[in-house]
Amino acid sequence: MPTNNQNNQNSLNRSQHPSTQTSRTAETQIQTTAMKKTAMRRTVIKDLFCLLFAGVFCAGMSPLTAVPPATGVPPPSAQSTPSPKTPQAIYVVFIGDSITAGALVPAPKENAPPAKAAAWLAKQSAVELRGFSNQGVSGYTTVDFLPSRQKVFQRVERAAARFAREDETARTSGDRKGKAAATLVFSVMLGTNDSACSGTNGAPVSPEHYHANLTALINALAKRFPNSVFVLHNPLWYSPSTHNGARYLQEGLTRLESYAPKLRELADARTASHTGKVFLGDTEAFGFFKANAAENFVHEKGRSGQFYLHPNRVGAAKLGEFWAKAILRTLENKTKT
Repeated sequence: MPTNNQNNQNSLNRSQHPSTQTSRTAETQIQTTAMKKTAMRRTVIKDLFCLLFAGVFCAGMSPLTAVPPATGVPPPSAQSTPSPKTPQAIYVVFIGDSITAGALVPAPKENAPPAKAAAWLAKQSAVELRGFSNQGVSGYTTVDFLPSRQKVFQRVERAAARFAREDETARTSGDRKGKAAATLVFSVMLGTNDSACSGTNGAPVSPEHYHANLTALINALAKRFPNSVFVLHNPLWYSPSTHNGARYLQEGLTRLESYAPKLRELADARTASHTGKVFLGDTEAFGFFKANAAENFVHEKGRSGQFYLHPNRVGAAKLGEFWAKAILRTLENKTKT
């Protein structure tokens, strides 16, 4: 028979049993909840890794597998690229004196400044050179090119008209069918013979008359050829000792330099008689040839000793490049306006 102590212990054990079971149940619930939270954390971490590494270690993807592009965004290879601009079709008529004509340059048809300028332009992707004409005449001044003198002006007009007809045919039934008319460029460098003290037509030509003569020439050609632009280059430097059939010397050189502001006036949009058609062309060749005369001029003997007036073959090529760059710059500026 159990003692009172044993009965009391049994009673205690019996009285504690339900609470013990409750405690164990709570522990089990806590452990289960903790396991669920751990599993959830692992899932979240896994999802974060998927987002951060774009599926590199998820869903069985290889580390080298490319990430698919977002919906609606084409892959780089399928994205459109800008189409190249259509080259601007041009014809060029060069107006000038013996320097333009290529006097003293061997094989001027291929080596005169206009030919070299045309060769340079033909290599540029921004333009399509359709043809050029060298209308340089030795000894001529702006007076000789006046429309009222007719003879040489008509030569220039015929050359330009031939290009206009050629372009119209090409746009009607040729390789430029349906395209815009080509631009007719008049590249002008006159003034050397105007600046002479004597020996050339109209010499000496004052800066005011020089301006007026060029204005008359431009007006007449612009009226005849509406789709034209004029690129006016500064006349080329010559030595103060220049004296051949005409007398130039320092007096002539000083007058030559006075023509540059008149060219800027003609090209100035505020005063030009044909806004957007008359542009200042090359202004750099003057200084270049002055600084590098011996290498770029023919060494000529005159009445006042050796002089520099006509570019040699090297100088002609360099001058042609100066002109060509100015023409291209003009066309680019014209397109922007």
